[in-house]
Amino acid sequence: MKYKNFIMSAEILLESFFIYLLTIRLLFCKLTSVEIIRGGKMSIILWHNSYSIGVDLLDQQHKILLNNINELYEAQKTSTSQAVIKDVIKKLYDYTVFHFKNEEEMQIGCNYDKYDKNKKEHEFFISKINEFSKDFQNNNLLLSLKTLDFLKDWMISHILGTDKEFGEFLRIKKAE
Repeated sequence: MKYKNFIMSAEILLESFFIYLLTIRLLFCKLTSVEIIRGGKMSIILWHNSYSIGVDLLDQQHKILLNNINELYEAQKTSTSQAVIKDVIKKLYDYTVFHFKNEEEMQIGCNYDKYDKNKKEHEFFISKINEFSKDFQNNNLLLSLKTLDFLKDWMISHILGTDKEFGEFLRIKKAE
């Protein structure tokens, strides 16, 4: 039993350390993206178990959102046609709106006390995607690493902060 508790404590410690390092990177370093090749596709973000908020539906949707950001990165990196990049931006926008709507409906349904804060964060992110989309359509935006880093960093920060809080709220509510 002691061995099992030690393993669990070590896993929690490692996960906390990973989140700490990620937070340091997001808040202070703002390092450029690291390219990851996975399954023949280029990625700038991979799902990590520490991103899980403990709500299967939302975790699956978060994975899809990260994949959509990776698709946009790959399209930009491989000099895909403007029409394809435009479609990928639209796909990211549409799925983000769908996901945020699901998350907000869950929060309303359980009287989540931080719903307004979360909704404002969602509205900000949607407005940024809209801004990127309009700039791209007007040929004012080449999808730079700065743009992609913003999408990636915002999504990870939101999942590890606001969404983790919501997951914890649901766990406590379920235990009551």
